[in-house]
Amino acid sequence: MKKKSLFRASMFVCAVLVASISVPALSAYQEKNTSNEPELITVADKQDEPVTAKEAGPEAGRKPPFNLADQQHIDSGKAMYMRTCAGYCHGGTGEGGRAPSFRKRDDLDPAYAYKTIVNGRVASDVMPVFGHSFTSDQVWELVSYLLYLGTQKD
Repeated sequence: MKKKSLFRASMFVCAVLVASISVPALSAYQEKNTSNEPELITVADKQDEPVTAKEAGPEAGRKPPFNLADQQHIDSGKAMYMRTCAGYCHGGTGEGGRAPSFRKRDDLDPAYAYKTIVNGRVASDVMPVFGHSFTSDQVWELVSYLLYLGTQKD
């Protein structure tokens, strides 16, 4: 009889240990996955996700993937510029203010502008990091608009 009760006691202890481990894990999974379906991430899913400019790495900033003088890209860059750059820092028409002006500038190096947008700058003039906010193509569209602003004389 002692062997049966010892066996039952050890089985009970094992059951309690398994439950104490699996119940919190199951609860955490259920909180994370509310659809009651298994969460499967495939390589195809990852390819559809936009890659930020910071994730794309320095190679993405060496050469633009499209013609920077293309009006469609300039227009897209202008829309982003108006949302993020115009109000507080560079002004609505690129005239500057708290930050440098882009108007009447033919010396703006596209690769340098790309790098500055992605990494930001901390010096006498502070610029926030946008590399986590924009894809590489979006940064290049901003650069295309900045180059366009450089051609504007007034």
